Amino acid sequence: MEIREPSITRGDILRLEDDSFHRDNVCIVTGAGTGIGRATAIAAAANGLTVVGVDINEEEGEKTREMAHKMGGLWCSSGRTSPGTGRSRIA
Repeated sequence: MEIREPSITRGDILRLEDDSFHRDNVCIVTGAGTGIGRATAIAAAANGLTVVGVDINEEEGEKTREMAHKMGGLWCSSGRTSPGTGRSRIA
C-alpha cells in the first residue's frame, strides 16, 4: 500500500472574513515543512496573511512555499533553522 500526502485545493481551506487578515499582518510558522505546520502555513497564506515559514527540512519547506504561493499567499522566508537563528529570521 502506497501512502501519499493528500492534495490541498483552495476549496479545502476555510476562508475567514476578517479585517485583520491582510498582507500587512504576518503569521510565523515553525515546522512549516510538513504536517500541522504545513497546513497552518498554507491556510494562513490562503487567508491573505504574509507567512514566514521555517523548517529544518529545506526541501519540504520549499514544497510548502510553492503550495502557499498557489493558494495566492505571500511567503517571506523559508529554510534551515539551527539554534540561535530563529530570532534573527524574525527580527
